[in-house]
Amino acid sequence: MAGEGQSARVRVRLKGSEVGSTQRERPEIRGPGLPGVGDARVLVKTTAVLGMIEKVAHLLEAEEANGAG
Repeated sequence: MAGEGQSARVRVRLKGSEVGSTQRERPEIRGPGLPGVGDARVLVKTTAVLGMIEKVAHLLEAEEANGAG
């Protein structure tokens, strides 16, 4: 159970290359800090982050991040 003050988080991993993406998709890949294929980040689940994930869902793997870290 999540304690007070803890934010929901999502783990995002880049599974596809930025090379074949459009110019509109590239900022959505770089925004969360995913410079290369296989890189992963744990991000706070906000509407902005969810919007970025949705735009490039075909290039990302996203899952709920459980526990600390």
